[in-house]
Amino acid sequence: MGIRLNEIAAVMLQENCDCMELSEKDLVMLEGHLDSTFLINGNILRFISDEERYKHAAKHFSSQCYTNDQCIPDKWLEVASKLAPFSETLDLFLSYTVNDTDPFLAAAEAIVNDTEELWRVLDVVRRSVSKIDNINISSIIQLCDAQHEHTKRDFMRGRLFDEIGSRLETRPELCCEMLAALRPIFREDITSLYTTTIQSLAKTDADAAYREAINDLTSEDNLLHANALWSLGVLKARGYLSEPQSGTLLTHCTSNIEDQVDEIRNAALQSIVKGALIDNDFAGELSEQIDLRNLDAICFLASELFHADYAELKSNQNFNQWITSFEHIPFEREGIVDTIDYILDKMYKAGDAGQVIAVIEKWLIQQGYDKNYPITKILNSTTHEILQDQAILSRILTVWLVSDHQPLTLAADEIFSHCVTIRSLEPKFDTDVINGYDHEDILLLVRRMLGFVDNETQLLSLTLSLLETADALKRTYPFIESVLKEEIGADFPDDTVKKLEEVKSSTSQAELISLCDRVLKSINDYRDALSNLPQIKELAPNPQHVERYYIERDKHMREVHKEAAKDSIIRQIATTIPLKAGRASFSFFQGEYREPSPLHAYEHYITLPRRFIFDSIGLELRKIGYRQSRKGEE
Repeated sequence: MGIRLNEIAAVMLQENCDCMELSEKDLVMLEGHLDSTFLINGNILRFISDEERYKHAAKHFSSQCYTNDQCIPDKWLEVASKLAPFSETLDLFLSYTVNDTDPFLAAAEAIVNDTEELWRVLDVVRRSVSKIDNINISSIIQLCDAQHEHTKRDFMRGRLFDEIGSRLETRPELCCEMLAALRPIFREDITSLYTTTIQSLAKTDADAAYREAINDLTSEDNLLHANALWSLGVLKARGYLSEPQSGTLLTHCTSNIEDQVDEIRNAALQSIVKGALIDNDFAGELSEQIDLRNLDAICFLASELFHADYAELKSNQNFNQWITSFEHIPFEREGIVDTIDYILDKMYKAGDAGQVIAVIEKWLIQQGYDKNYPITKILNSTTHEILQDQAILSRILTVWLVSDHQPLTLAADEIFSHCVTIRSLEPKFDTDVINGYDHEDILLLVRRMLGFVDNETQLLSLTLSLLETADALKRTYPFIESVLKEEIGADFPDDTVKKLEEVKSSTSQAELISLCDRVLKSINDYRDALSNLPQIKELAPNPQHVERYYIERDKHMREVHKEAAKDSIIRQIATTIPLKAGRASFSFFQGEYREPSPLHAYEHYITLPRRFIFDSIGLELRKIGYRQSRKGEE
């Protein structure tokens, strides 16, 4: 009866139901052996709780692993892997069976032979660790060796070692045995096991962990030496070392900073960085490395700050120097730049926008602007926050445009272009900054704007924002009128007229209305003069040539769109079939057709300046002159 009940529980588990209709045979058998774990109502069986159902199912699956009362490792792992989606039943199954087999050895063999899915195998082992009575050290080493190449820096690998470390915490004697077993065969695939064991030992006996690691600093094995030094840095960061022990560690670190072996040198720097967050002596050594522009030290510092608590960091007296040191990191080091972007983004959200902008400015000035590494891409998270903050965006655009440092003006140019792509088209100048500018500063700002900004909406928004400055009638009105008449109005007359009509209708200021009238009259006179010119039909393009041009242009745009879509994640994981005709598109996913999505007309255009058509070379020379203008030039 018990076996059949277990089978029924297993079926219910796999079919994800909490009750089951019994056959006549099962009904007769079970009604004669009713117990407190299940109920029968009519011919429907229901367990009194989910826990009872899980227990019976686990017993059924446990019985499948044994032959002649002997647990078969590969069968055990096969069953456990299948139970991975059912966590409660899997935990019960493991508690019933794990001490009758060696899960580490079974997992190692399965990984080597590729008989089970790697991630499920590791998850099964991770869940087994806390339930094992006797841990076999050699089996753990074999598992580390088998999984290393597949899981370097992988999250599941980290969870597995965390679980092993938690179990070792209560077994200091086992930690020492583990370390003794690792030393003679030390290699890359067991480095994580070594550091995990040192940290676990420190939680119960910090002095013993220190002695084990400090003794390994004398090893002739460079990899063991490096991992011991790094582990000591972790012990320092977690507060396990006494003051004399910290002094000894710092001495070892400083003596290894210039070691010829990369692993030892890097471990020394990493330990100094870890200690610097809590110890002024270590912080002093780190400051020396920053002053020497040791890029490895700064990169390790960025990685450490990535994981640190920002509130605690901000109160550290060395924090400003650490953040400023990022300016020495080349943009080519994309991994570290991503890390710094995360740190700056965290600072920005914490209200330290000014410090973030200062870091970015110094970074750009130090490294120079590289179009291959646009700041809106390499500092994606931070610039996203800046673009959402109109006040900060206005300030940096105002300051960067008139800067003597070309990287800042080029970065401002990139931001203007990026704003167009994200449909943020109405930036404004910071009036508080402009209020501190003299006549020459405002002239330079206007010239740089005309040199770097191409979009008509941005140009109008920036120009009209000058109306909001202090004493605008004397300081900025002359610039505004000149720019609207001779530059923006000449290139984008329709947009300018429309915008000025809106301004006129929304103000009662006589001076502003008069300004708008003068500009509107100038633009209309110019357009009237152009419209009165005779059309020379002989110069009109051949209609056949025009049609051919549009065909080729359409073909080119399709190719451009296809090339741009290559980076799309959806396009990489889904099969795309172009539609030849129709009014809607559809998708097929997991065996089902989704609802049709109606097709809509789509268009995108940019407005070209009129002078681009009339005199493109002259317009470009004019813009180059504006971009290269300097303060004090007439």
